[in-house]
Amino acid sequence: MEMTRFQSDTAKGENTMKITWLGKACFALEKDGYTLLIDPYHNAGTGYPVLKAQAHEILVSHESNGHGWRKAVTLLPPGSASPFTVETVETYHDTLQGSQRGPMTIHVITDNEGVRVVHTGDMGTWTEDDLLRNADVLMVESGSYRTMMSEELGQWACQMEPRIIIPMHYHHDRVLSRRVFTLEDLLYYIDPSYPVEYYDGNTMEVGKDTPRQVAVLKDIV
Repeated sequence: MEMTRFQSDTAKGENTMKITWLGKACFALEKDGYTLLIDPYHNAGTGYPVLKAQAHEILVSHESNGHGWRKAVTLLPPGSASPFTVETVETYHDTLQGSQRGPMTIHVITDNEGVRVVHTGDMGTWTEDDLLRNADVLMVESGSYRTMMSEELGQWACQMEPRIIIPMHYHHDRVLSRRVFTLEDLLYYIDPSYPVEYYDGNTMEVGKDTPRQVAVLKDIV
């Protein structure tokens, strides 16, 4: 795969959506002064620092301390109306129709410029829905014994044909368990037509003109 390095402010513009990776599967989406936060986590046993965030709205893929720790988030007072529309696709955390890890919600967030973001949480079952196809941004985990394997996730992500893939929830020397696979495990199965772009920070700006890529945001640890 072709690999380059982007500055964190790539593609800035007044109509872009700011995406910030806060670690694990937690992201903040910002637009027009409004912040939506997905999957806040408790840091116990992860290697991540204590999460402290502020947002107008919280989305949770499934109820666990690793994805639904709402205590880490201070809700901001209502201000301007949300620029985001949120839709959901229901699936499972494991490969056995939820019998091991229960249900899981995929969130599909579309901003007022039509930029569509899909956050897969801890998807354990191959899931197909028109809402998941041809997204502008697809956030996908690396895989683990509790979800699909890296090979399946990489193939699934490419089959959904997003413009931008953002890897998340992967193991490295400082964070998470070896039961969670690495960034490299996932990248191995991503089609080479997606150039891999390594960012100098944990933030990127996404608009309709942001080029096709795998956007590897810098981990916070």
